[in-house]
Amino acid sequence: MYIAANQYSGSTLLAFLLNTHPEIASAGHTIGWQGLSPEFLCSCGAQLRDCPFFTAIRRHFEEAGLPFTFDGALPTKYSISRFDRLDRIVFDNLPKLRSATLERARDRLVERIPGIRHRIEAADRANVTFIEAALDYAGASVYADNSHSPYRARRLAEISTFSVHPVHLVRDVRGIALSTHRNLGWDLEFTALHWVRVQEQIVRVLQNTPSFADCAAEYDNLLVHYEDLCDRPQAVLAKVVRPIGLDAPEGWTSFKSAEHHILGNEMRFDAGTVRKSERWKRELPRVTRKAIEARCRDYARKSRYCDALTQILDPMFGG
Repeated sequence: MYIAANQYSGSTLLAFLLNTHPEIASAGHTIGWQGLSPEFLCSCGAQLRDCPFFTAIRRHFEEAGLPFTFDGALPTKYSISRFDRLDRIVFDNLPKLRSATLERARDRLVERIPGIRHRIEAADRANVTFIEAALDYAGASVYADNSHSPYRARRLAEISTFSVHPVHLVRDVRGIALSTHRNLGWDLEFTALHWVRVQEQIVRVLQNTPSFADCAAEYDNLLVHYEDLCDRPQAVLAKVVRPIGLDAPEGWTSFKSAEHHILGNEMRFDAGTVRKSERWKRELPRVTRKAIEARCRDYARKSRYCDALTQILDPMFGG
């Protein structure tokens, strides 16, 4: 299972809830996290170098003859350099082009370059090793990757070992805009435009990946709204796990009762109750909310993925 999402969408919460299922294991952001180091605190409270889960992961890597370090990013990340912009051009979205055809052509091209092909193959092996080790540790059968980028989901789906089921997690753009403004200083309307472009990017990748075709045909089947997850966790989680043949056990709202080793934001140290954040309702003026809606609606109307974007926007703004 793969969670595709914009930042600040509640994906760490979803990873915790999924990890509570006895048949699901998750480390959250499987490519690592900002400031990752041996001293970084796992959600279990231990430093990564002492965490029993990551000790088991490292042992599996050693037995497979593969390197494993806590150095900003894990070896599971598809990367050719320390420059994020270059990695995005090689592995993620092509800036301003927004074309699935060109992206697939780019993928075929970079796979023919010996140095890059070697990096891809190494990351493939690292992902197989990590996921197998995580499932072995948890005694589970399904791994939930919460690394956000839909391009990573597409790349993982090309590994014959995996069958990848995507989930598109969405949080109200007004909440995203406020969080991004407070944490990164971004302009609110610019953040709204960036957000709707990210939603289009996720839709485009999932709808144009052959192995996702069946589940992406009715896009609502892939959508999970953060607000619904908080209001009705049991029903929403049942929807998420049903396509992979699992039932939702009772009691997922008290998710900290299970053992967790999640990489993510500060939420990983919360008490374990599901609490919906809607600070934007208090802090965003009505005129700002209207401007954000207008920016998103206007972009969606002009997009070739208008239908799916409308399914995303209507629950937020009404429609």
